[in-house]
Amino acid sequence: MRISHNFGSSSYLRNLEDIQSNKKQAEKRLYTGNDLLSLSDDPKRLILSKQVSSLIERNAAHKNSIESGLSTLRATSDVIDAISDKIDTIKQLAIDASSAGNTTAMSTISVYVKNLLADLIGNANSEFNGKFLFSGTQTTADSIIPTEDLSNHNPFELVQGKPTEANPSGLKVIFKGNFEEISINRNSSSSEIISTSAKEVFGENGAEFFEGIISLYNVLAHSADGTLRRDDASFTAEDFSKLNEAYQNISQIQEKMYNVSARNGSRINRLNSISYQMTEENIRLKEYRSLNSDTDVADAAIKLSKYENALNYALQVGSRLIQQTLFDFLR
Repeated sequence: MRISHNFGSSSYLRNLEDIQSNKKQAEKRLYTGNDLLSLSDDPKRLILSKQVSSLIERNAAHKNSIESGLSTLRATSDVIDAISDKIDTIKQLAIDASSAGNTTAMSTISVYVKNLLADLIGNANSEFNGKFLFSGTQTTADSIIPTEDLSNHNPFELVQGKPTEANPSGLKVIFKGNFEEISINRNSSSSEIISTSAKEVFGENGAEFFEGIISLYNVLAHSADGTLRRDDASFTAEDFSKLNEAYQNISQIQEKMYNVSARNGSRINRLNSISYQMTEENIRLKEYRSLNSDTDVADAAIKLSKYENALNYALQVGSRLIQQTLFDFLR
């Protein structure tokens, strides 16, 4: 009985395939730096490595959320500082206007105050990364729905209303956002508020602060009968009383702003600390994962060299073992 050529070489070919497979695995381990290429390599080590990787990814996600919250809080603090600076200017103008030796025209001071009011509304409508800072959860223009007498999609708008005895200029500020809080997950079990409510910064209805400035403007720009004040007109006792009341209201709101700024500062410090801790924890987790699953480069290189030598030797043997000619196929 004649033994076929395939039967004689099949054992050799299987061994050759095993050597090539081992060589390929060694090359992958060196190239990827990962010693665990499949579950069959070491199920226990691979599962542990996957669990550690999940912890690292979760911490990274929380850290990104914290960094975003920190940026929002810092931007909010910057805007509050800018608002506070303008308040100082307005308070100084009120003091200058009430000074007996003041030689500046009242119309000039009142226009200055009105311009600062417009600037403050611009600050109140500040955005960061395309989102309003003081409008609660209505953070985009599309979420701000103006009514018939309002013209824009900003959370704060200065409106020219009908003059009244109490408000001879007819000016008023309308807040169109809400007072809901925005929070982030600082870890898997707790959250941190990163939004600053308009009520916290600008008082009741989100507009109390602006009402105080409008009252100040009304005193500077209008006489008791509602007519525009002449530059040479002096303040009456009632005017001084209204001026002092407006000044006190503005000062009280500014004090609240200081408290909000201090609270935001404490939140920034707390989130900075948590972010640092997560960075340190991820460094430790990555080191542990590396010890558990990374390739031992020296060992892998030795094995690769061994498999390459075995493959070269097998190919040389095979070239002598399998010598086919045309007559072999014709028999």
